[in-house]
Amino acid sequence: MVGFSILGLIDPPGRIVAGKAMFEGHDLVGLPERTLRGLRGNRISMVFQDPLTTLSPTMRIGRQMTNVIAAHRAMPKAEARRRCGDLRQELTIAYLFISHDLGVVERLSDRVAVMYLGRIVEIAARDDLFSRPKHPYTQAFLDAVPKIGRDRAHSVKISGERPSPLDPLAGCHFHHRCPHATERCRLEASQLKAVGADRSAACHLYE
Repeated sequence: MVGFSILGLIDPPGRIVAGKAMFEGHDLVGLPERTLRGLRGNRISMVFQDPLTTLSPTMRIGRQMTNVIAAHRAMPKAEARRRCGDLRQELTIAYLFISHDLGVVERLSDRVAVMYLGRIVEIAARDDLFSRPKHPYTQAFLDAVPKIGRDRAHSVKISGERPSPLDPLAGCHFHHRCPHATERCRLEASQLKAVGADRSAACHLYE
């Protein structure tokens, strides 16, 4: 949903009700469709999770990648193929990688934002987040990841059930699963706030 929102691909009855998506000093939310079409695939692209549904089995992946470049920029095929190498390192491109696979996130990311029920609960540099998580959900999520040498029967599980995003709880959405929750957590949603150098968490415990 985050990726769709950034690219303006939310179809009715879905809609963006608040927030901004800033790109090179401009807010993408509310831009005319014609303007967004010029950005999609040219300046901003999305790579979907399932290759069986998002890539064509009748065409080689390299050709599908070069077709995107050719649609926006006139260049020979050989040059388009070259532009497909390691673009992030060559052009200092930023990417937003959305995944629940923490092993992949740890391997690919410089900074990590943790979300729970559609809200960001913690943002930190990768090493800081994985070694010293601040938000109770981040702590519980990392504890629940299977570890080598730990028997499955002794795996840590997050208590309680995740509520529906269509009918979230009042207050902090994680409070009924959090061992540190207070009455304030049950009544008042927490906002992202600084909890250290270059990191933030949405938790009343840090006030």
